[in-house]
Amino acid sequence: MRRRITAGASAPAGGGALLAGLLAILLATLLGLALGGCAKPPRPQAPPVRPVVRAAEPEPQDLRDIPQDVTALLVQSFNADAGPGLDAPLLTPEAQAGFLERFRAAHFAPWGQTNATFGPAGALWGLGMLKANGHFGENLRPLGPGFRAEMEALCQAASYPSLTRAAIATANTSLRVLPTIRPGFLNPTRPGEGFPFDYWQNSGVWAGTPLVVTHLSADGAWALVEARNAGGWVRVADIAYVDEAFMARWASLPLLAVTREHTPVSGQVSGQVSGQGNGQGNGQGNGRMNGQTPGQMNGQPVARPGAGETFLFHGRIGTVLPLAAEDESGFIALAPARGANGQAEIVCVRLPKTAAAAMPLSATPRNLGHLADQLLGQPYGWGGYLDNRDCSALLLDLLAPLGVFLPRNSSQQAKSGEFMGFEGLSGPEKEALVLARGVPLLTVLYKRGHVMLYLGKTRVQGRDRAAMLHAVWGLKSLDATGLEGRVVIGRTVITTLEPGRELPDVARVGTLLETMAGMTLLAPGGNPPATPDRTR
Repeated sequence: MRRRITAGASAPAGGGALLAGLLAILLATLLGLALGGCAKPPRPQAPPVRPVVRAAEPEPQDLRDIPQDVTALLVQSFNADAGPGLDAPLLTPEAQAGFLERFRAAHFAPWGQTNATFGPAGALWGLGMLKANGHFGENLRPLGPGFRAEMEALCQAASYPSLTRAAIATANTSLRVLPTIRPGFLNPTRPGEGFPFDYWQNSGVWAGTPLVVTHLSADGAWALVEARNAGGWVRVADIAYVDEAFMARWASLPLLAVTREHTPVSGQVSGQVSGQGNGQGNGQGNGRMNGQTPGQMNGQPVARPGAGETFLFHGRIGTVLPLAAEDESGFIALAPARGANGQAEIVCVRLPKTAAAAMPLSATPRNLGHLADQLLGQPYGWGGYLDNRDCSALLLDLLAPLGVFLPRNSSQQAKSGEFMGFEGLSGPEKEALVLARGVPLLTVLYKRGHVMLYLGKTRVQGRDRAAMLHAVWGLKSLDATGLEGRVVIGRTVITTLEPGRELPDVARVGTLLETMAGMTLLAPGGNPPATPDRTR
């Protein structure tokens, strides 16, 4: 057999071979010296190109040309001299009553469930992601197999669903994909995969929202719940269980919508009123409930706002509570508190008329402008991350006071009315259709993964353009070398359908207008999907 010489093997030693090797080395050295003046040293390799995420500096032209003031823009669309004005309702009373009926049905639906809506694969889909994708934690290090093992043990998938028990959110909280507050980022160096895109964040849920608990974590610290339009894991400390009497009282009253962002909600937590009485109230008039003073309900004491109040939560636009009574100074509403035994207590709270309204709030441009202006400039929050709103959460919270129910994710919102597709249309043809057929404040523009609310037309650089309200993280970009990135806006803004078109890196990718799939008219129609998708 012939022995094969490799990089790791030695050749047989010999005098002839040694001499030949020395001569070869000498010749190479002399040749290198002779050519040294002409040879160029090898160029160091450039580091690998990575995508970039950068703040928009300067801001896209839209944000400089369009005043960030919804009400001021609506004056252009609803000019009192040429149209109905800002105080003319966009919906008939009958249409708005129909919306509110559907909203109530969806809002209280979890309390009527006798079993879980989803099977194990749908409810615990986060476990499947752990097996398929790598994720990084808050320190930008891989979470690793130890994290997966911990989540699998906590989720107890084999015993899901383990219960069906009615509950209510007693705090503004997050619906998590997994029972943990730790984030799960994808590749942190790639646009759209690092902060703020925590893939364990499914949605937010405001205090006072009816829930159904379908499962508990192994340590008892987390509950898997379903709400009217989303589901996920919440901290047990942020919810409380409700009994039949509590639900009967809560669901029998008219609804009150918070209309001022970050309204403090406080009351006296006494534990004396939970599960008592039938909660019948007229929701109007002189501040009495069934002819009794606000300190009583069906003969039972009710904690009255005043000295010694306890802060419960901040009311957000989108928060909905039962309306017990109304007088000249404001509203008396019912708010939930978590009792020492994990049962819900009813707390009577007072909200001024500057901070709340009986539902449905009249669907006028002025009312919608007042709500939307409070949300302008707020930071973008993927899935409700850090109690902020993403594009679809913005729309469902903004329209909730009107009694309009929207599902949680953007693709489902696009199915919540009369959809008009843009297939085969050019960018200018799409915008012309929006301007001709779109109803300001009741038209949703949709592209995959993103929704916007049509505000009407605005004049930009001598042209009539469609103006949109949306919560946006960033605009996709591509530089001349092929480097992918994002031009970060990171907040709720008013733009045209082509924000950033003047930026070469954005223009290379294409504007929102070019990728828009269609628009949805919320009225007429406006029926939500028969089975809401309760994921993002």
